[in-house]
Amino acid sequence: SLFIPRLKGVLLRVLPILGNVKDSQRPIFAN
Repeated sequence: SLFIPRLKGVLLRVLPILGNVKDSQRPIFAN
């Protein structure tokens, strides 16, 4: 039963990072 709360915690940490990566990849690919 601890798996789901852990998964939510991981998603909450990872999702903002993925969003930042998507935004930061645009200028990188442009260069």
